[in-house]
Order: sequence, then structure tokens, then C-alpha cells
Amino acid sequence: LWPLLPEALLQRCVKIADEAPTDLKSCLRRAYAKFSQNTIDQCQKPREFKATLFALCFFHALILGRAKFGPQGRSKKYP
Repeated sequence: LWPLLPEALLQRCVKIADEAPTDLKSCLRRAYAKFSQNTIDQCQKPREFKATLFALCFFHALILGRAKFGPQGRSKKYP
């Protein structure tokens, strides 16, 4: 597809970036939405899988939130 489009048209197009949400709740929803109900239903132990999946998504959202503070985001304690 890309070789068929003229370069001038591509240069004039609007560029869209998919950035991570800024708050924890939005980031958690976005990460959790990557998994379908079908994926959870296929698991042998859905209750344990849901708990593990939530913990993993929460940790992921927390790390993304802390990354915006730079190096001090991982070492500084907050009240």
C-alpha cells in the first residue's frame, strides 16, 4: 500500500500518535481492554487468571504513570 501512495500526499497527511493515557484509571482500562472475555473463559482457572491479569495491568499502569517523573519517579516516596 505504501509504495502506491505519492510521497507529497503522505507529507501533507495528519500524523497521529498513540500515546499512553496520563492517569492511572485510564491506563488500567486500556491495558485490561487488550484481553477479551473469550480469553478469560478459555482459561482452566478463570478466577485466578482474572486476579493475576488485574495485578499485571495495575503494575503496568503504575510503571507508566511513574515514568513521566523521570529517574526520581522510581526512587522518591510520595505521601
